Amino acid sequence: MKNRYLVTCLKCGESDILAINDVSHEVLEFVKMAATNLLAARWRKDLKWGFECRCGNDNRLAQAEADDFDKLVQGDKRTVKRIADSLKIADDKQFKMAAV
Repeated sequence: MKNRYLVTCLKCGESDILAINDVSHEVLEFVKMAATNLLAARWRKDLKWGFECRCGNDNRLAQAEADDFDKLVQGDKRTVKRIADSLKIADDKQFKMAAV
């Protein structure tokens, strides 16, 4: 089942419409394509979507996955710290996702 969602980064205010298969949890389309501010989307262990924005806002990792942090997060020290810090921010303060 394919649905469309408006995803807005609450840090920079940029948004895009994503077509998502709600059964397989696959992002099928970013409406803005290469011009999108959203760099990544991920269906998380807590059964919610997480996103990464060009501005650095990132909630792809759920608090429920903190124990698996070392297995899930790779990158330089700065990237790892940024993702760890994002776990301290509530999801509803990072991104808004609404059906359109």
